[in-house]
Formats: sequence, C-alpha cells, structure tokens
Amino acid sequence: MKIIFVISSRMPTEKAYGVTINNTSEALVQQGMDNEIWSISDSLQAYHLLRPFEFSPSYISSVRKWFAYNFKPLRTLAYLINTIRVSIASAQRLVRERQSLVILREPILLMLVLGLTAPKRHFYLLELHHMPDRRIIFLINIWRKFRIFDIVTISDSLHVTASSYFYPAPIFTLPMAASSRFRPHQLAPHEEESFVYYGKLMSSGHENGILETLKTIKGSQTLNPPLKFTLIGFSEEEKNLIEKELATTWGKGLDLLIEPHIDNEKLPLILSQYSASIIPYPNTRYNNERFPLKLVELAALGIPLIVSDIPGLRDLLPEDCAIWFEFNDPASLIRAVNILISEPWPARNERIQRLREWAQPYSYENRASLLHKYAQFLEESDE
Repeated sequence: MKIIFVISSRMPTEKAYGVTINNTSEALVQQGMDNEIWSISDSLQAYHLLRPFEFSPSYISSVRKWFAYNFKPLRTLAYLINTIRVSIASAQRLVRERQSLVILREPILLMLVLGLTAPKRHFYLLELHHMPDRRIIFLINIWRKFRIFDIVTISDSLHVTASSYFYPAPIFTLPMAASSRFRPHQLAPHEEESFVYYGKLMSSGHENGILETLKTIKGSQTLNPPLKFTLIGFSEEEKNLIEKELATTWGKGLDLLIEPHIDNEKLPLILSQYSASIIPYPNTRYNNERFPLKLVELAALGIPLIVSDIPGLRDLLPEDCAIWFEFNDPASLIRAVNILISEPWPARNERIQRLREWAQPYSYENRASLLHKYAQFLEESDE
C-alpha cells in the first residue's frame, strides 16, 4: 500500500512539520515503502495574487511581508482561494490512485474534499499536533462516523487530551522525531558557557517567549561576565526588532549574537558548539499542546536544556533531563541559568546522557516503521 502525504507547506521547507514529513518519507524509502509527498502550496501568502506581474524577488518578499502583517483579510482570501484550488486538484489525483494511506492534517476544506472523494478506495489518517477547537472536533467526529476518515493520529503531547474528544477513539500515537543527523559530537566541557536558540521570533503566529527571555537575561545583575547567547535563523527584520526592543532594557547581562538562517545539513554541527539552550515557551493553550521539534533535536545532540515549566513539556520531558523555570518569573530563569553554569562537569555529563537516552526512540526510522506497520495492518485487514 502506498502512503501519500498531503501537506500545506511549500517543499522544500524549514518548517518543523515539513522537515518531519520529508525525513519520514526518506526513511520509508529505506524500508522499501512506496510513498509520495503532495505539497499543496509553495506559499500561503497573499502575494500569489500578484503573480501575473513581473517583480523582483526582493520586492515580492516585501509585498508578502506587508500583506502578512498589515492586511490579513486579503491574506485570508488568498489562502481560501488557494485551498479550494489544491483541494480539487488533489481529489482528482486521488481518484486515479490505487488504494493508499492518505495522511493529512489541514486545512479543513482539503480534509473534507479528499475524504468525500473516494472514502471506500483509500484510508485517511488525520494527523494532529495540537487540539483543534470544538467546532472542528465536531466535524471530524461526524466525518469519522460516516467513515470519511478512518483514524486520528496525534503527536505524543496530545495522547491524553485527544482520547476524551474523539468518538469512538482509535488513537494512533505517532511521535515527532529528530533526524538521524542529530548525533552527539562532543562530550568534553566547553571552555566558556554559551547559549543558543534557533527558530524564529514568532512561530506560526504563536509567541515563543524568546524576546522576553533575552530582556530578562540582559537585565540580570548576577550574570558576570555577560551570558553569551546566539540566535540562529532570524531574519534581518527580526534582528532589527530584537535590537530595538533590547535597547529599551537596562542592564549588561547579555552578550547577544544574531545569525541568519543556517542550512539544515550544517545545523547539527553548529548547534553542538554551544553548551546549552533555552526553550522559553509561555504558558498558553497552544504551547501546552505542542511538542517542539527543536527539543528532540537538541536532546539528541546532548545539549543541556533550560525549559519553561508548562504542562505540554512536563508531559514529555523527564524531570531530571532538564533544568526547569517559571516563564513569567525572571528570578526563576536567572536561577536556572546559574544552576547550569555552576553545575560540575560530571553532573552535567550525566544529564547529557539521560537526554540522549530519552531522545533515542524519537527517530525518523521509528516513525517510518510505525507508519509502515500500520499501512500493512490496514492492507491485511481489508483483504
């Protein structure tokens, strides 16, 4: 049975979900499993409407950002138009496909069109990485009642929450995964402490808390010398915004370096040069249900973690694998940083080993193997 991934990200992409799909697809190929990735859009921004005109790439980029941040109604309209187009196109392709396991997660229109296309021909697996609102849950349950969808699959962080919402409840847990490239590079102590955070200032429109964290560190009176901190993957606009915000914060506790995007292939080696990382997610509904891919990647590398104490991360990461802090408590963050800085190497080494052991099951090989076995089960049960 073929596996078909239908996604709303452009490919190739640096977004966590797109990277996960691409690496899972490669792992499936290595296991002899036929699969395809159907990328339903190369971008969901509103500058698609300007394609008939000839503009330079830099101008197109500025138009995209202007629409994204200042004219959301047009962006939403463009998103809807694009979704309708790709939903119909994907449905037409599925009619011609032999029986397959179709894996998708959004948007709702795409789920509906694909599910109604040929419900008896294909198996549909809806993948969730955070809980949708109750209206969407209601629709999903209706679709599943009429066998438009066969199963709901979820990331680890949702296995408790989701089981109480879906009816009946065939919950298939499919963990997020760290690439096999994220292997430990060193076990020796660093000559000086240096922290790293990679990603974006805002993640999918949801606050990740890095700016507040930087302000807290800069204003600290106990960090001497200043803490060396590097941000990786931040755009020039984000860099300017961060520097502007930090200029209003008094203090000398931070020595900040902001680096542009780094190629995914080089990222593991670059990250391994740092002695620690901070995962500073605020306590919000969305963050409580998310499982950040960077958490597994950093753990697989063996980089010590300072993590905000929120339920979504507590459910996944063992107590003794990280140093925890309260996000809205500056003193708690500085205390956690000082604990790590003053930690003797033998104790830190033990923590690193625990992190690596915890991250081992979160591999793309294991993720692909689960999908492979599930597809085989569906094929055998349908005979």
